[in-house]
Amino acid sequence: MGFFGSLFGVTKMNADPVQQQFAQLLKQAAEDPSKHGQLIKQGWPGSETRTRVAHALSIVKISSIPDTYSRAKEIAYDISMASYRLG
Repeated sequence: MGFFGSLFGVTKMNADPVQQQFAQLLKQAAEDPSKHGQLIKQGWPGSETRTRVAHALSIVKISSIPDTYSRAKEIAYDISMASYRLG
């Protein structure tokens, strides 16, 4: 994809309301573990899941306190690892 391709991908994801909702769900799950299950229901293919998780985590990083971000990283890691079973 290259540097410029990844920039356009980020711009597209920033404008995607589904991605923004996913980032919000990740932040909420980090703040309230009872909401963790909502993140699993997305149903994206494995590689798309990993891309979306990484992007959502970058949003959480700039929009939350360090403790929330730290918990979000753990959740994101778990989701990313589980996505390898999806392909």
